[in-house]
Amino acid sequence: MGILSSIQVQDPAWIAIAFLFGLLFKQLRMAPMLGFLTAGFMLNILGVSSDSFLKELADLGVTLLLFTIGLKLQLKSLARPESRCFFLTFIPVESPNSNCQRRQPWQR
Repeated sequence: MGILSSIQVQDPAWIAIAFLFGLLFKQLRMAPMLGFLTAGFMLNILGVSSDSFLKELADLGVTLLLFTIGLKLQLKSLARPESRCFFLTFIPVESPNSNCQRRQPWQR
């Protein structure tokens, strides 16, 4: 059973709704991605469940989105001083409520 044979009757309607929301948001001079996300959240609230075709299509969309972001990324921009703070986000922060007891160098 191929991916095309798993398309249900209502799947094109869900895709059309997402497209229309993206178009509406573009007309409002906002990013179409916000319209797609809004349509997805609204369809989820209404109880629309996704099948294998929509999941495959969503995976393809996320892959293409990440690919285009990667194409626009310039490595030189990461070397600028203002972008170095980004790497600080990977440093683990200990919360005061954690059970970790960290000793100071003078506490042996």
